[in-house]
Amino acid sequence: MITTPELSIVLTPGRHEHHDSPARLEEALRDSGLSCERVPVGDGPGAVRTALLACTGRYVWWASEDGLDPQLPTQALPLLRSGEAELVLGSRALAPTRSAEAMVRAAPVRAAGALLRLALDYRGTDALGPRLYLRSALLEVLERCHAEDALLPAEMVVRAGRRGRRLMEMPIPPPPWHLPAGPQARHWPLRAAQLTGRLARLGWALRTRSP
Repeated sequence: MITTPELSIVLTPGRHEHHDSPARLEEALRDSGLSCERVPVGDGPGAVRTALLACTGRYVWWASEDGLDPQLPTQALPLLRSGEAELVLGSRALAPTRSAEAMVRAAPVRAAGALLRLALDYRGTDALGPRLYLRSALLEVLERCHAEDALLPAEMVVRAGRRGRRLMEMPIPPPPWHLPAGPQARHWPLRAAQLTGRLARLGWALRTRSP
């Protein structure tokens, strides 16, 4: 008999080294009694959205390999099971910044949050972070999303909020981050300008298309 997994896991490749490997975290979840499926992300435009739509679990954990906080699933799942939330977002902007290093690591997240508020009128703190959600509640939202993979997390959250889905945020540590050096540093202002333009186009699309 084929049983439906309780949790589908969709992980996008990260840019930094991380201490918790996907396989180790997946094994830990299974050891806790949770039935899981790992849904691979392919290549090409729309690959992340395709993977999310292919999930069969009751809940979906979607994260970058940079954002593998092992506490997020265990803390978020009770909120989803109780119906208190339908989408739980891990917010790196809410993490305590008691040291200079923590402030530096949180800076790009908070800058991105400011851009999201400006372009998308988003009232949360981190629309790009890892998330767990009730698949049945977000399936219709995801089907309406059109953004490229990099901005798909933001579009999903904004659309979910507009359609009255129950959203909650909880703090998670920001991923390792370093200022670009050498030739990469020269491209940093251009990339920031490109991100601003893409967010502006997404904001316009969200205003002109159905919610």
